[in-house]
Amino acid sequence: MIYILIIIFWIAALYVINMLYKKKKAVPTLKTPKHSEKDKETVKITLAELSMLWEKRSNKKYSLKIDELVPLYKQPVLKPDVIDLTLKHKRLEDFYNKYIKGNGSFTENLMLFVVELVKFIDEKGDCPSVVKVSKLDNSKREFALLSQVSLIDHSLDVAEEMIKLYTSPLAIPDAIAASLSHDLGKIPDFQGDFYSTGDHPELSARIIRNELLSFKNLDEAQQNEILDAVIMHHKAPKAELGKTLIQADQAARKKEVQEIEDKKYLESKKNINAQEVKEVAKREEPAQEKPAQETQSVYDVNQDKKPVYVKPDYIDLSWFSSDDFISRITPAINKVEEGNRFNAFSMPNGYVYFMTGFLTDTAVEMGLEAGDNYSQAVKFETDPLTRKKLGHTLLNAVVNILRERNMIPENLCGKKYFGNKFIVRYKEPVSGKTEQTAFYTPFLSSVFTDLVSELEKDKPDIIKNIQSVEKAPFSKAS
Repeated sequence: MIYILIIIFWIAALYVINMLYKKKKAVPTLKTPKHSEKDKETVKITLAELSMLWEKRSNKKYSLKIDELVPLYKQPVLKPDVIDLTLKHKRLEDFYNKYIKGNGSFTENLMLFVVELVKFIDEKGDCPSVVKVSKLDNSKREFALLSQVSLIDHSLDVAEEMIKLYTSPLAIPDAIAASLSHDLGKIPDFQGDFYSTGDHPELSARIIRNELLSFKNLDEAQQNEILDAVIMHHKAPKAELGKTLIQADQAARKKEVQEIEDKKYLESKKNINAQEVKEVAKREEPAQEKPAQETQSVYDVNQDKKPVYVKPDYIDLSWFSSDDFISRITPAINKVEEGNRFNAFSMPNGYVYFMTGFLTDTAVEMGLEAGDNYSQAVKFETDPLTRKKLGHTLLNAVVNILRERNMIPENLCGKKYFGNKFIVRYKEPVSGKTEQTAFYTPFLSSVFTDLVSELEKDKPDIIKNIQSVEKAPFSKAS
């Protein structure tokens, strides 16, 4: 009997020990304290600070877009006021009616600001979307092309690109406000002495703050968001709106350049086709006998005794490539053509001399391929004197570009001219003459080869007969 009692005791003891062990391992239940209304506190933090709450819990880095965040803090206006606008520029009016008028994603104050902004651009934005700060801007491809795009069109191009980049309708109002504001500093009325290329973003922000009174009715956070995007759109903004504005601005510029070049191509194709019709009609006319012309000697070419300086009119050379030009004229060096004529020759002292007519023809050929209207004018001009003047103006502009790239020796060719008059002396007399004057455009031989000997080794005998070339002074009689 006593053994039975001992066994029962040990079983009870083990049961108690097991229960105590399980209770010790159990996680205590947390009780959430109850707070009254007076204990609650409202704290304002930025979205960037809010994102840290979940970013710190993980080693992963998250990239948050404004599309994802905007529904957290902005609610659409259910019944926006409909404001009808009659604008001078149809494209601007169409954009307003499509994206702004009655758009339920606008808050009331932002709608009033954008309406005032649209009116402001309609009145003052009919100006180029690029600004000429210095005379050098005329030679820049970007300025030459984009000066054809108005500020209104560029602003709308940027706005449309931003709308493509966003998926949330609630993000569109801020995108439109930033797009239409970003280049206001290019309006001529507000430039004055303050303006420089880098200043237009800051000037745009100043115009928003001081000229558009409804901007001040926006809450401070929204004002700062738009101003930061505008001021930093040529720099490195940290906010998503500013980064997207840069993407849209670049995409719009690329699209504008492409459209302009396509338009020029179609116009040139149309002009060339029209000229072909004229030439066909001309060929069908009865041929007239031409007087026989005496074959010229190679040394009698280009008898212009003095270069006529032609002040170059503005010529769009955005199509011109100096590398392509050099590759086209290089094969002509020391090459004799039919009739013992040649267009270029080298000398052991490191200079290469080109016929100006050959250079002009090469530039015109390149221009025609690019659809350049000025090159077409040179090609198809029927009056010889006018054609010569147009050709000199084109060559002058081309040589200026080559001079800037250190290809033209300034000691042989003055800054105003596309060439010079030279005295060419011969080893053996040619047509009874030991020397002759001719007009050439000189180049440095280093443009074509590192070794002068490479040009000199294969000279034909007719070019080897040239003993020396030196610059001739201009006389009043010449």
